[in-house]
Amino acid sequence: MTTILAIVASGGDYRCAVLSARGILTLAPRVGRELPRRDLAPTVAELFLAANLTPELLTEIRLDVGPGSYTGLRVAVTFAKTLASFTPCIVRTTSSLSLMAVAALRCGLVTGNGAIACVLDARRERFHLARFAPGERIATLAAPRALSLPEIVSRLQEGDRVLADASALQALRALALPAQVAVLPAPEVTAEDLFDSRLELVTQAAHELEPLYLMGTYAEDSLP
Repeated sequence: MTTILAIVASGGDYRCAVLSARGILTLAPRVGRELPRRDLAPTVAELFLAANLTPELLTEIRLDVGPGSYTGLRVAVTFAKTLASFTPCIVRTTSSLSLMAVAALRCGLVTGNGAIACVLDARRERFHLARFAPGERIATLAAPRALSLPEIVSRLQEGDRVLADASALQALRALALPAQVAVLPAPEVTAEDLFDSRLELVTQAAHELEPLYLMGTYAEDSLP
């Protein structure tokens, strides 16, 4: 029996879902300032209890490794490393930018065959950019890089659909973009998006797991 735990932590909170023979189970979000934000380990424990599962049944962990929140990603990666060390499960990862593209396809924000360009604030006046081609499985056209806004514009192509977080949205709309480039607000990503069959996933050993952070230095070293 396949039991898959999905964890999204790049946004700073912990969004989790579990896929088992009973289907997909998530936890309802907590509402109200008086309620504490869920931590990752208790969230997963609560999720497994609700699904009547035990950690020994876990066969796979799917993990968003960023770029995103330093604390959220570090906690999630450490948690996945620990689980993978004590259970016979594999770990498969993707980027938060890939998830952004899949979420946009899932909710119908973008349609058709044009490339999807995802933009996320990397701070220090830089923004992460990755480009994807939609299909039965999205293909990476350009891996994440931390760039200035003018550099991002120079890499966009006619017909691109750009998904941008709030900090980049207005700035991009104010710039001279290539013809027919649409700039759209980035959709909300859910843990269930890690189960989307269109998503690119990479199998990694526990010791290989490393988060990609917002600060962007990982993406600057090998720029052409």
